[in-house]
Amino acid sequence: MKKTILTFILTGAAGAASFAQETILDSVDTKGFQGVQAVQQNIFYSTAYAVKTSRKDSFDIKLVQLNPSMQTIFDARLRVKDGTELGAYCNGDLGSLLFLNNKSKKTRTIVLLDRMGNVMKKKTEEGLSAADFLPENAPKIFPAMSEGFIVLSAVNGKQKGYEFKALDKDLNTKWKKAFVPEKGSWTVLSAKAIMDRVMLVRKWEHDDASIYSIQTIQVMQGDAEPTPDMIDGEDAFRFSTINEHEGNMTT
Repeated sequence: MKKTILTFILTGAAGAASFAQETILDSVDTKGFQGVQAVQQNIFYSTAYAVKTSRKDSFDIKLVQLNPSMQTIFDARLRVKDGTELGAYCNGDLGSLLFLNNKSKKTRTIVLLDRMGNVMKKKTEEGLSAADFLPENAPKIFPAMSEGFIVLSAVNGKQKGYEFKALDKDLNTKWKKAFVPEKGSWTVLSAKAIMDRVMLVRKWEHDDASIYSIQTIQVMQGDAEPTPDMIDGEDAFRFSTINEHEGNMTT
């Protein structure tokens, strides 16, 4: 039996004591493991991962939610066919949204589960290309409060960019906006959701030039706020992560 040990270290202010909490997830197949997400309100951490079963033609996707004391407050399983991979996962106000990929069938199934782990909605996208399943093109999902979810995915055409898509509780697209430069390419380096917006750091590249910039998207209508370039003389600042503190985002 495989076990994945998750250790959380909480550090106080300078000089304050630090302490760690630990919990063990059993029977984890790390293929498709989506890591651990911090969740607001009374749920502290949320994760989803593959679990092998005795059946040869299927396995389970297990969803676990933990409270601040690292106690399991939610544990559900979704049976999927063999050949399926967990491509993306997000926990939001409406429940849990999973993207289940099947490379051989060139499909992606989007599943919305309620708080009890019951399937509320399911939709399958067909005719995907091999490029859609590459790690660098893997979609990212963000909660959009009670509005649903925001999906950030890569756009691969003559010029490369990215696209935001808002999904409602019925998995219908409420709005969709693509960002593709007239020349060169945009690559999303990091993205974070907080309340009613999604903020990202992107890198524009063309020939030997590159520029880093920040973009903020409102989740209600997809409105983009002004995007300042992060330039200092001839050099661009290098940013790779976004952090949130007390309702503000910093890089």
